[in-house]
Amino acid sequence: MFKSALTFGLLLSSLVMLAIVPLLNNNNNNNTVAIAQEYDKYQDSYYSQYPTDDKKYECRTGPFEGFFVSSVEFCKHVKFDDKKRDGKVGPQGPAGPPGANGTTGATGATGPQGLPGTPGLQGPPGITNVNASNYYSVIGNFSPIFPRIANSTVSCLPGDVAISGEYNITSQAAIDPGSYDLRYFGSLGPDPPTNWSTQLFGDGGFISVRTTVNCYDNPPLR
Repeated sequence: MFKSALTFGLLLSSLVMLAIVPLLNNNNNNNTVAIAQEYDKYQDSYYSQYPTDDKKYECRTGPFEGFFVSSVEFCKHVKFDDKKRDGKVGPQGPAGPPGANGTTGATGATGPQGLPGTPGLQGPPGITNVNASNYYSVIGNFSPIFPRIANSTVSCLPGDVAISGEYNITSQAAIDPGSYDLRYFGSLGPDPPTNWSTQLFGDGGFISVRTTVNCYDNPPLR
């Protein structure tokens, strides 16, 4: 009888253990899932996907690539103008300071002299011989002193050259024709001269002067 009771007690204990073991396993599994879920909750929120006040910079490269950090120093080899990733270009930085020496450089050496230019056209030949065939004179009109100055000027023909001149003074009064002073005698105008002039200054109204110019007959250009 005692043996039967002991045997029945052992069987009952085994049945109780068999019933309790699945419950314990299920409880352990639930606890594991709960712990994993809690871990996942912290895991998901540990790294923010958006910038915050204390983590404003997103690392494009380096050990924190893809995470927001408080300073770009955490990101190594950052290239904000790297268009291969997202096409974004960072702002342009400020201009650098000027160089140490802002003065103008020294003047360079003088270059070599250039080649001579082409010769100009040859001018007309000058006067080489004066004779009756190329020399003539032109006599001007008398110019009286009025009111106090007489000016007698005569010109050569166009294109010819005045080479000398003469003047002639006359008086219409037989007694006391008055006094005069020769102020100028020579060529006037361009060079070579083309005319000759005589100027008198006086107080006698009866005195007149006439100029003669001697000209070189310059041959026309061919």
